[in-house]
Amino acid sequence: MGTADGAVPTPLADRHAVIALLVELITAGQRRARAGWVRQAACAGDERFYDRGTPSASDVEDQREVCDRCPVAADCLLQALDDERRRPVGRASIRGGLLARERRTMVGA
Repeated sequence: MGTADGAVPTPLADRHAVIALLVELITAGQRRARAGWVRQAACAGDERFYDRGTPSASDVEDQREVCDRCPVAADCLLQALDDERRRPVGRASIRGGLLARERRTMVGA
C-alpha cells in the first residue's frame, strides 16, 4: 500500500498498527480500499479465511498472524467496514486483522 508520499510501507506488525494506519488513512481522506488490493493480500487463496463456520480460538490467532504481516491489511479493513455498512456481518470473520465484533466496536455499531 502506498502512502501519501508514494512509499510502500512494510507489512504491519500487529492489529493495533492496522487500526492506527486505518485512522491515518481516513484522516488523510482515503475512505475506501484501493482497487486491486485483494491480489496483494497475504490470505489470498487461504481457505481458512473463506470457511463459513465459526473458527476456533487457535484458527483466529493463526489468521491474525497472517493479517499482521499483510501489506494490504488497512485496505482489507476499509473494505470490510464499507461492506458492513451496507450489510452487517453477524459471524466471526477476520478481515484486516479484526473480528466482525471488533470492527463493530470500532465504528460504534
